[in-house]
Amino acid sequence: MGVLGLSHDMHIGRILKQEDEARSGAIKAYTQDVQGRMAADRDRNRHRVLEIHEFGRAARQNMNALLVLDEDEAEEEGQ
Repeated sequence: MGVLGLSHDMHIGRILKQEDEARSGAIKAYTQDVQGRMAADRDRNRHRVLEIHEFGRAARQNMNALLVLDEDEAEEEGQ
């Protein structure tokens, strides 16, 4: 193998190294993006579940308040 062959191999090695670096950077960026989106989805879902629980709690309180009013009205009519 002559000087030209060695030069060619050296250039191919540099190109392959740059390709590996580019691939590694793209994979890292993709992984970070996916992890960020998953974390955002978890936070959004957690917030939504808390909203649903709060809605249920408020609905139970309202229903209990109405039941107490009905009982009070029934007692007043019975007296």
